[in-house]
Amino acid sequence: MAKITLDPITRIEGHMKVEVEIDGLNTVTAAHASGTMFRGFENILIGRDPRDAVHITQRICGVCPVPHATAAVEALEQAFGIIISNNARVLRNLVQGTDFVSDHILHFYHLALLDYIKGPAIPPFTPTHAGDYRFSASENQLYVDHYVKALEMRRIAHEAGSLFAGKVPHVMSYIPGGVTQAPSSTNVAAFRSYLDTLIAFIDTTYIPDVEKLAATYSDYLNIGRGPGNLLSYGALPLDAAGNRLFRRGKYRSGSITSLDTAQIGEQVKYSWYSASDTGKHPAQGTTTPSTSKAGAYSWLKAPRLAGEVYELGALARMTINNEYVGGISVMDRHRARALEARKVAYAMREWLYDLAFDNSGYKHVSQMPASGRGEGYTEATRGGLGHWFEYAGGKLTRYQIITPTCWNSSPRDDQGVPGAIEQALTGVRVANPAEPVELFRIIRSFDPCMGCAVHVTDADRRTVSEIVMRQR
Repeated sequence: MAKITLDPITRIEGHMKVEVEIDGLNTVTAAHASGTMFRGFENILIGRDPRDAVHITQRICGVCPVPHATAAVEALEQAFGIIISNNARVLRNLVQGTDFVSDHILHFYHLALLDYIKGPAIPPFTPTHAGDYRFSASENQLYVDHYVKALEMRRIAHEAGSLFAGKVPHVMSYIPGGVTQAPSSTNVAAFRSYLDTLIAFIDTTYIPDVEKLAATYSDYLNIGRGPGNLLSYGALPLDAAGNRLFRRGKYRSGSITSLDTAQIGEQVKYSWYSASDTGKHPAQGTTTPSTSKAGAYSWLKAPRLAGEVYELGALARMTINNEYVGGISVMDRHRARALEARKVAYAMREWLYDLAFDNSGYKHVSQMPASGRGEGYTEATRGGLGHWFEYAGGKLTRYQIITPTCWNSSPRDDQGVPGAIEQALTGVRVANPAEPVELFRIIRSFDPCMGCAVHVTDADRRTVSEIVMRQR
């Protein structure tokens, strides 16, 4: 039984290693996905003022800080008993919406696309793999042109978000009680102009590019399925009653049903954490590193819902919203993200009409309760994000975070069941084990964000492999 080790996986955020075993037909029989870095943000937060969490947790990741700010501030507002104003809700949605659009464009053009197109023989298009390029020279050039254009679109999305966020990344305007920035006729008009440009790009370039890719690589509509279960916490609230643009729920065995977050637990049998951490709901969770633990192979824990593996992300959100009716595969993930970018962009256009000018809607919090607990749920583009905390005497005593990549890139759980990416890789045939592009395409379709997921790199922990891949 030969092994292929992909270490590090590039064109993702963070540090990830994947090892697969292949049989004599080059079919993957087992896969192990490893987060190779421990950062300890959950432990860093202990002993700090709870209000610091809004800004500290954003430093977990520079790609998706807005969802961390959202989850943290909503958890704080739950603990403090605060209901924010309509203006604050809309402003946060606009900031998070631009983050969604920017991140979807980033993922397709700058992280995933280079697995399918042959660019010019210069960085960042080199080095690259050797085969399975299916586009003509003119088609490749068009994608390269759009790659460059997408950089401008990301800048525009960031500039739009910064109008109400103070700056992007790592927003400054989110605080318990609302948003410190007030909309004016000037910044709303500027936001609308930016948004019109983004919508035009999504409609005329992004979606057609994704559809052309899916048609050209149609075999990837049947590759990389994974567990088949989908989960969404819901995101982008539409009112104070809890209605959201993306609803909360789960997809299991072909049915969409409600989600009970009390059924979430993190398992650590194959993670470098103490066995005493396993099986706990994050509200009671602990993070105790155990670097010499036998059998462990990842710094990620293994989140499960009622003991089962779930995939999170745009495909989950759009399926649970009954707005995507395709399958579950590599290309379905790309399609769902493009369609979601369009949905969010058009929603933002309508939300601008809901703003009251020159009124941030911020509710001043004169004094927070001496103790309390809270939980906040939202969605990053990669999937559902949850924050849970407790504090006493004005200081945090517990803070736990489960990111979407923790779900998607998790190791095996206590029962030995592989995580979502591990399952998606299993059963795939690799045409050339020396250039296993199929594996990279599957992994990157999940858009792993390992910096978020592993909250000390141990170079000695590498597994010796028959085939070692290095792709930069």
